[in-house]
Amino acid sequence: MYKQIILISFCMFSMIEGLSQEYNLQMIQGIWESVNLPGKTNNSYFVTVNKNFKYLSFEYDFDTKKSYIHEGYVGFQDSSFYDIDEICLTNLKESGVYYTEISSVDEHGRATKTHFNTTNIIEVTDGYMEINFGNINMFNRVYELSNWVLKTLYFQGKKNKRNYIKEYLDIQVIEITSDVCEVYSEPNKPTQRQLNKGDIVIVTEENEKWLKVEHGDDEKKSEGWIKRVDVK
Repeated sequence: MYKQIILISFCMFSMIEGLSQEYNLQMIQGIWESVNLPGKTNNSYFVTVNKNFKYLSFEYDFDTKKSYIHEGYVGFQDSSFYDIDEICLTNLKESGVYYTEISSVDEHGRATKTHFNTTNIIEVTDGYMEINFGNINMFNRVYELSNWVLKTLYFQGKKNKRNYIKEYLDIQVIEITSDVCEVYSEPNKPTQRQLNKGDIVIVTEENEKWLKVEHGDDEKKSEGWIKRVDVK
C-alpha cells in the first residue's frame, strides 16, 4: 500500500511537472510539416512556418487542387484559454507555460475566444513537435520547402501582392520570364540545361548581369548561372 501511494504521488508530480514546463519561441521556429493533422484527409498537405511571433500556414488539397494560406500569431503566455475571454498581442512572450496561437486580431491587437487557443501540453524536440488542442497535432521539422510548394506560394503571393517566401523564409525566389532560359555552369559557359517561362528558381548569388540559382525538382535539384535579363 505504501509503495502504491509513492507510485501515485510520483505520477502526479510528473504530470504537474510536465504541465508547468516552459518552452520558448526559439524551439518552435522554422518549418513544420504535418504528420497527421486531425480532420484532414490523407490526400492533403499541410505545413506551417514560424518566424518570430508570426506564422504562415499552407494547405493544399490534391483532390480539389486548391491551396489555402493563412497568417497568424504564435507565442507563449501564462493564462489558460479557460481563464480569459480575450488576449492581446502584447501578452505573447518568448517563453511561458501556455503555447498560444492567435488566428486574427482587431485594430487594437486583441483577439476574442473564437480567434485564439492555448494549450499546456506540447512536446518539442529538435526534429519533432506535438501540440494538443483536444486532438494531437504532430509535426516533423524540415529545413526547406519542396519546389512545388515554393512555386505555389510564389504565385499565390504574386496574386496577393505579397512575398511570403521572402518574409517567412528569407530566401529570394524569382520567376523565369523568357520563353527559354539557358543555364550556365558559370558565367559565359553554357550547359545543355534550359529553364522555361514560368519556372521559379532560388537565387543564391548575384552580380550585375548574372544570377546563381538552384532549380529543379527536389530529387534532381541543380545549381547554375542564368542571365539576369531572363527573369523579373
